[in-house]
Amino acid sequence: MSGNVRVVLDEENKRAFIHVSYDVAALAKATGPAVSLDWGITEVCTDDSGVHHGDEYGRALSSMTKRRHKTGKARNKLHALSKRDAGSRRTKHISRNNLGTKKQKARLRRAKAQLQTISGAAIKEVVYGEGNRTRANGRAPQHPSQRPKEIITEDLSHLGGKAKSKKISRLCSSWARDENQERIMVHAHVGTSGIKTVNAAYTSQTSPNPTCGYVSFDNRSGDVFHCRNPYWDCNWQGDADHVASMNIKSRIQDHQIDRFTPYTEVRKILDARFLR
Repeated sequence: MSGNVRVVLDEENKRAFIHVSYDVAALAKATGPAVSLDWGITEVCTDDSGVHHGDEYGRALSSMTKRRHKTGKARNKLHALSKRDAGSRRTKHISRNNLGTKKQKARLRRAKAQLQTISGAAIKEVVYGEGNRTRANGRAPQHPSQRPKEIITEDLSHLGGKAKSKKISRLCSSWARDENQERIMVHAHVGTSGIKTVNAAYTSQTSPNPTCGYVSFDNRSGDVFHCRNPYWDCNWQGDADHVASMNIKSRIQDHQIDRFTPYTEVRKILDARFLR
């Protein structure tokens, strides 16, 4: 072992971690077709061919957020009770036995580890190709044509604050988004895939039909997309995440809409195109 070594002490659990940084050897240059991804909350992501990666992600994320929400409400009630009866014997008992953070932190750590495992497997599937996650052990061949030469993702940096639904707001945690973004950057580097980020405004509400392009909030209902074009019969139907990933892929060639175009300006551009 050589180079810089960092020792991290975990006093709570009386243990230590040793961190050593090292360079990861890149694979042969990827030559497969470009792939675009739409990040999700019912699955890790959906690519432009309609394949969902990490289907169990939604159940795990929903279970974690539901439990944290339920526990948080119960703890808030106990906090309010302890403030009303501050200094009483009952309050001291509650503080000692019901308001600790040790078990809460352990549960959160386990839940995050589960999400990381699901997310990591899904992202490896995108970068290295399905069935090629075991390449390190030599159990599956790895061909450069099975890895995308370019991965196009949506820019989620502008998402912040609360969504219209409190449940969606809890599920769309910045931690999960950052975790997925960081992981795909690492694996794309190892797999020699380029990363490009595009503006994601209205990608799940726009018809991917090149002869239509109608944009409306009514086009999407949950995970289902159905074009409601009132002027002619487009009637495009499909999975909303698949539609979003298709639009994300086409946006890489869009010279009017760049990554930093405000969403209000994006809507004006899309509406003008449709009217033309």
